[in-house]
Amino acid sequence: MRPLTIVQARMGSQRLPGKVLMDIGGQTTLERVIRQTRSCRNAGHIVVATTALTEDEPILDEAERLGAAWFRWHPEDDVLKRFAQCHHECEQRFGSLFHIARVTADSPFLDPDLLDQTIALVTRRGHDYAGVKGAPAGYHQEAFTAEILHAADRWATTPVDREHVVPWMIRNGDCGWVHSDLPGSPVTLDTAEDLERLRAMVAHV
Repeated sequence: MRPLTIVQARMGSQRLPGKVLMDIGGQTTLERVIRQTRSCRNAGHIVVATTALTEDEPILDEAERLGAAWFRWHPEDDVLKRFAQCHHECEQRFGSLFHIARVTADSPFLDPDLLDQTIALVTRRGHDYAGVKGAPAGYHQEAFTAEILHAADRWATTPVDREHVVPWMIRNGDCGWVHSDLPGSPVTLDTAEDLERLRAMVAHV
């Protein structure tokens, strides 16, 4: 059985609005994220999950251009509910999906091998939740079971738990960690300075 990988994306970043569709070396950020995720051996079905806001409709267009499935949910701040409902809909579309990987659309250089290792801690080692420790920001992909996702959706009540998806799982689940000594600077896209730095990285490759 293949996992479901949900790519979390929205246009409304406070510090860098529209960052997921900004150009980095001839590709949008979202395009780089999807291409890297597709390089993961165990990513399974890949779905871009965004909000029902009008401002996020360009994300749907980009997902379709890239041949990726997409899902929308409102309200925009309840990302945990978005994940739970996305999983539910994808089960209707693809069949039973017991394992979910979470990727954020501001991590254009995510490491497919780290993502594979994270997924394996859930699918093969039986952890409820798995994440990455030790790597720079931008490499911190996560995976978890459908069971703990829906338990979190049922029981998590604080705004932090609802917005950030995994804190309730980490506090209440059996967690496994991929320990990485991957060197380098953060490769997440959060500010205009990050954008220029990542563009410079690509230009010198």
